[in-house]
Amino acid sequence: MTNFNKLPDGITGLADKVEEMGMKFGLWFEPEMVNKDSDLYRNHPDWILATPGRRSSASRNQYVLDFSRSEVVDYIYGLMEKVLSEAKISYVKWDMNRNITECYSASKTAENQGKVFHEYILGVRLVEKN
Repeated sequence: MTNFNKLPDGITGLADKVEEMGMKFGLWFEPEMVNKDSDLYRNHPDWILATPGRRSSASRNQYVLDFSRSEVVDYIYGLMEKVLSEAKISYVKWDMNRNITECYSASKTAENQGKVFHEYILGVRLVEKN
């Protein structure tokens, strides 16, 4: 989400200014991650990969979103699509460099936990392809 206090014209305005200077504008995404001090986490704490009854491992104060869940994939895709369609963005860097240490989905039954990582990768690919 754009912080209009820091970017009064939003990402679109910033991209336009960069283009006017003769440069290309790019964005760095890390859509598979969430910070617990965020509206997304506060609204959907069950959207992270986490094993019940165990401490969740943070890396750089971030937790891995559960991309095995279609509602997570749809939500993140919608946010990315909105930004990418509104602004002139020439380059996207998707930084995906976190090990998944708790591969447990709150939305899956015990019998289906073995499918979580595979479904997570399929979810990432859906966001990436669209």
